[in-house]
Amino acid sequence: MERVLDRYERYLLCEGGDVVEDQPEETQGNLSYDHIKLRSRIEALQKSQRNLMGKHLESLTFREVQQLEHQICSALRNIRSRKDHILLNSMEELRKKERFLTEQKSVLEKEKEALDASLHATNNAASSTAAEPALPNLNVCAGDSDEPGQPPATIGLPWWILRPPDANQQLERH
Repeated sequence: MERVLDRYERYLLCEGGDVVEDQPEETQGNLSYDHIKLRSRIEALQKSQRNLMGKHLESLTFREVQQLEHQICSALRNIRSRKDHILLNSMEELRKKERFLTEQKSVLEKEKEALDASLHATNNAASSTAAEPALPNLNVCAGDSDEPGQPPATIGLPWWILRPPDANQQLERH
């Protein structure tokens, strides 16, 4: 049966003028047979694609429609399975990131607590040393004024600032 079909296909191609004359007849037959086979395969795939897209369904029999439905259901299952796999991988990656960020947060909180404790200790040490003068008192008047009749310098200002203006003028004249 195959030989008969092969001869028929060669005959059709020879009439169309597609066969190259300088090749042997057997080679021409094989090329034409492959060509016809590939062309019919392309047409079948195009028809299948149109059917899967929901076009040209009028010419299909009940059994062909059932097979098409089965193919679509199978393809849909495969697509959903792939989608679920991608989503699960994505969720796992997000969980890993969450764990990493939680660990980073705890490390940063510990560092912050240590820094706060260090600053608190530094502030306490600074406040305890602030009660003791770190520098000698450079105040010009350290107690009672040397001038008779002047009030004691209790606020740490020099005696000449605390003197009334008329007393300053008298000093300037002398």
